[in-house]
Amino acid sequence: MESSELTSEKVFQLLLEEIMRDGDISEIERSTLNEVKQALGVTSEQHQRAWQAAVGSLKARGRQAEYELIPEDVFRRVAARACADGQISDAEKLILEKVSRALRVDPEEHRVIWKAIEQAAAKA
Repeated sequence: MESSELTSEKVFQLLLEEIMRDGDISEIERSTLNEVKQALGVTSEQHQRAWQAAVGSLKARGRQAEYELIPEDVFRRVAARACADGQISDAEKLILEKVSRALRVDPEEHRVIWKAIEQAAAKA
């Protein structure tokens, strides 16, 4: 059974799935991937597994319309995944902080999203 704990590899896979929606990876998206990969310490093996899972997801749902990566939206989705089990561990908090910085989420938007995350986790 797969753990519900958000890991660096799961975050990287989520980001890959978002970026690959339209079947194309722009230079900006490639740069963002590299920054997140480095920030989270994703290994080559983790990268490969995440890539294969993202490709499988893309094949299953098909290519979607042109898509532009919006860092705040990606951070919101990752954060929602982190609080899906009703709690956010210290490790998940650290991952979320790293992702937010790597994506260059606006600090005020980060606070708004973080407040919503804490409220959602408290309700779950």
